[in-house]
Amino acid sequence: MDSVTCAPAPQPPLAVVSKGLEDHVLLQFVLDHSSDRIFFKDKESRFVRISRSLARRFGLHDEDEVVGKTDFDFFSPVHAQNAFDDERKIMQTGQPIFGKIERETMPDGRIRFAYTTKMPLRNESGNIVGTCGISTDLAKQMNDEEIMAKSYTLLGGAQVEKIMVYLQTAQRLVNSAHDELQQNQFRNICLSEENLPQ
Repeated sequence: MDSVTCAPAPQPPLAVVSKGLEDHVLLQFVLDHSSDRIFFKDKESRFVRISRSLARRFGLHDEDEVVGKTDFDFFSPVHAQNAFDDERKIMQTGQPIFGKIERETMPDGRIRFAYTTKMPLRNESGNIVGTCGISTDLAKQMNDEEIMAKSYTLLGGAQVEKIMVYLQTAQRLVNSAHDELQQNQFRNICLSEENLPQ
């Protein structure tokens, strides 16, 4: 009788496994499961495909409900116009926009903040046929201090560091003025006590 051993079957290399998966299956997995909001738009800035999380943000039951609509259908006119202008610039220049912090105003007035990257969408020939992008929700409601802290993290602190130095300098000036005011008040109290009749 031949001897039998329990050994794991040899595993195919990762490259072989990944080639077996179709690109569209991988993309659909990301669109279905990412908490980030992902979108693809045509040359007229109409949505052609979005992630499930963006559909939920828009209050839609199905991602296909968005096809043919624009940001003007889901955001305030000001925010929608800013997004439209960004997309025009991307399609004209071919230059992406990386890490833009956007203040999104919803039609009902709610304000949300997003960290957004947008880039040109190209066909197989390299021609620009639209835009695509991904937005990360910074918070449902953020105050200025939270935005500053998040900006510092996301931007690596470059510009925020300067602002922090200005704020610290301003704080020192305020503290100095406060100390001087207290010293003057103390001095005035002492002088007034010296002038009191004994």
